[in-house]
Amino acid sequence: MELSNEIDLRPRFKFDIDTVNEKLLKEFEKTKTSQSDFIVSRIDDHVFIKFPKQS
Repeated sequence: MELSNEIDLRPRFKFDIDTVNEKLLKEFEKTKTSQSDFIVSRIDDHVFIKFPKQS
């Protein structure tokens, strides 16, 4: 098995906002289909944003 030399950086951040949590999570859900610049996935209250692989 060959090992890859790729490095994945996964910064984490947290911030406070003045809105209901579920409202913000729904907005992230909408971006899944409304754009293609990045990939959004959600697990529970965690949102993951990835950039598509360039070919």
